[in-house]
Amino acid sequence: MEAACQLKKEGGDPRVEIMIPLVSLVSELDTLRKESEEVIGEVLAKCGVEVDYKIGTMIEVPRAAVTADEIAKVADFFSPYRVPLARLAAAQAVLGEGKSSTK
Repeated sequence: MEAACQLKKEGGDPRVEIMIPLVSLVSELDTLRKESEEVIGEVLAKCGVEVDYKIGTMIEVPRAAVTADEIAKVADFFSPYRVPLARLAAAQAVLGEGKSSTK
C-alpha cells in the first residue's frame, strides 16, 4: 500500500488487488479481511492519500470450491486455481471417492 500511496502522490492511478491465500471458509477470509483493512487504514492515514483497493482470494483448496458462494459475499474478487483442484479430481477418479489408498 505504501508503494501505491507513492504512485498516487506522483499522479498515478494505482489499482491494488490484495489476494489472501489458502482460504477455505468464509470466516477465514472475513477475519483476515478485517485485519487487512485495519492495517490498510493505518497506512493510508500515514500517507495522507486515498487509494482504491480490492481484497479477494484464490480458490485453491477443495473446501473453498465448495463454499465459494459464501466466500463471494466477503471477497471483492476471487480467482480459481485449477491445478490443485484438477489433481484432486484426478486422484478421486483413480482411487474412487471415499476409498483409502492404504490397506
